[in-house]
Amino acid sequence: MTKRALWVALIILIAGLIVWGSLRAWARPLVARHTTRGPCVALIDPKPRMTTTRIEALVHAMYRCVQHRYGVPGGFAWLDCTGDRESSDYPWAHGGGYSYLGLFQHAAGAWTSRARTYLERSWFPRSFPPSAFNERANAIVTARMVRRLGTSAWGGGCRL
Repeated sequence: MTKRALWVALIILIAGLIVWGSLRAWARPLVARHTTRGPCVALIDPKPRMTTTRIEALVHAMYRCVQHRYGVPGGFAWLDCTGDRESSDYPWAHGGGYSYLGLFQHAAGAWTSRARTYLERSWFPRSFPPSAFNERANAIVTARMVRRLGTSAWGGGCRL
């Protein structure tokens, strides 16, 4: 290789590392622990068109936040295991012909009551109660429910 080719290769390598570093920074989950809109606000909401990896990273950031905020028994490991079992960490999952909804597959008939019990209207000013497909609402309701009532609603498949 000529000296010029080596310099070009070095510049391309450095540029690649810079781009890779900025992509890694972009890929970091962005969830604020508390804002004026309440706890665990996703700064980048998952969208169905995002890659599965990106959605999972954002959902895991939400799990970390609700664990930090509410101290779920079993911690992040329980949230992650249960989220994987129930929905594969996919916020728009539904089972039984829309009988079970969202990350933690809350029963559709119970969702409105649970949302009104465990969420505050000021946290969701545009639409209250929020949809069960809202990953933030689903994670907060689950965390607060588990803290108050335990994990029995999820069948105990994931260890505490």
